[in-house]
Amino acid sequence: MGIVTIFLKEDSGIKPGTVHAETWGNCGVSWVNYRATGFRNAALSTGFNLFAPAIAYGWYVGVYDNAGYHEEPWYNGNYTGGSSWSGYRTLVNMALGYSWATVNSGSWAMLNNGEICVAGSPTANTTIY
Repeated sequence: MGIVTIFLKEDSGIKPGTVHAETWGNCGVSWVNYRATGFRNAALSTGFNLFAPAIAYGWYVGVYDNAGYHEEPWYNGNYTGGSSWSGYRTLVNMALGYSWATVNSGSWAMLNNGEICVAGSPTANTTIY
């Protein structure tokens, strides 16, 4: 079993108004969507598209706002969904102002050949209102 890191192809700096961000690498792509929906709420979706089927994953998105940091975790130790996965959450009672979400570098997917793919940390941002 090898460790395969998804490396960034482009600049990884946070760009204002980035609602969708993705990071490509030798296993596939990891991505995150993050947008304010009003009334101090936000929509968060994330996932991966791999070049081979996954059998398990642990996915963690860090969310930062003016109140601090929290983590949104997803885990499935017996995944049968193939090479793509996505998750969605509605975040409520967010702090007003600038906020960003990043797929944490500890996020992973195990391929059906035993290889571990590690996310490349795409980051998207929004303004909570």
